[in-house]
Order: sequence, then structure tokens, then C-alpha cells
Amino acid sequence: MYQTQSLILELNTQTAFGGFVDSVNFMQQFRANYIASGDTPLDVPGLGDEAFYHGGSGYVRVLLVRKGATVYSFGIRNITTDYSLSSPANAEAMEKALADLILTRVP
Repeated sequence: MYQTQSLILELNTQTAFGGFVDSVNFMQQFRANYIASGDTPLDVPGLGDEAFYHGGSGYVRVLLVRKGATVYSFGIRNITTDYSLSSPANAEAMEKALADLILTRVP
């Protein structure tokens, strides 16, 4: 996690998936559970092996990316109350730009 006076950036990686067995099954189950809760993930083509934003459309979404055996999550949040720095659309663009930058540097 990285925090400034106005933003919080969270980057997580996951390589152990317990009962989900592997990264593919984890993403499939995560997607299925998310759809079952009544929302629809927003696919992000061309990023990793599979990528989608999850979270309510009225809120800032979190980007999940599977690349090989690893799942990455990217989240950007405002600390300020006016959300001028990370509106949902702006946060999604920043999360995708960060994912593009990082994923080009990992095997």
C-alpha cells in the first residue's frame, strides 16, 4: 500500500489459492460469485491472461488481473471527500495504466 495526502494505492499479489486450486479457478469463482451477487464485472481485454474490474458501478472499482499463476489486484481510492482525483472513471484509468506498467516488467 502507498498513501499520499489525497490518494491510497493498493497493489496485492496472490499466488496461493487454497480451495480454489489455482489462479484460473480463483478468477472463475470470483467472477461467478460476483455475478451471483447481482453485479457484472467489467472485462478489460488485452491485460494479462484475464482481467476485470469488480465493485459496484457507483463506486471506484478494483482491477483484478490474472497473469500466469499470479493474480494481481489494483485499487486506487481518494482520501479527500470531493473525489476530484479518483472519480470511478479516473480511478479505473489509473489502475489500468499502473497494471500495464507493472505487468510488462514481470514474467
